[in-house]
Amino acid sequence: MSQAEFAPTPIAEVPQLVETWKSVYLKSLQLSQQIRDHCAETDERFDAMVVVPRGSYYPANILSRELGFGAVDLLHACIHSYATGASERREHFEVGQMPPPEMIRDKNLLVVEEVCDTGQSLHFLFDYLQTAGAGLVRTGVLHYKPERSETDFVPDWYVTQTNDWIVYPWEVHEINGESAGVKRELTAE
Repeated sequence: MSQAEFAPTPIAEVPQLVETWKSVYLKSLQLSQQIRDHCAETDERFDAMVVVPRGSYYPANILSRELGFGAVDLLHACIHSYATGASERREHFEVGQMPPPEMIRDKNLLVVEEVCDTGQSLHFLFDYLQTAGAGLVRTGVLHYKPERSETDFVPDWYVTQTNDWIVYPWEVHEINGESAGVKRELTAE
């Protein structure tokens, strides 16, 4: 297949920032350098990385390798407010697997997301981790959208500030309407 076949189809008539695997990789390296520099300046250390599926899997993979987190140091915080393939947010979060309090209590945690858009997800997760007894919670994202914020939540680190709609390379199937059918087909048997 040619690269043209993988070109994202616009889902909104708004300015778009189209990311590639390479651009996300490079932004992930930049983010890891910001965090590494901060830790060198402050002596802060993180016990675990909290990964927010699905969008942060790729950046978290790069960051975990760059910052020395092993597989057992990665915690999953499964929350989302968007239906798969949709651009409209639900009113309430759907919550799945979350790190239990015994894995959070007194730990310094680095939360990784691909984007801080409205700030709702990171704000919710920050509060959850604090309430569960985390020692320190810091957040890092590839993209920060200050004009879209509904919470005034600002990540500790971000690489790019934008208010454009962001199309990530892993979203091409959703954008082209190809993702939902496989799950239904597999579970229907």
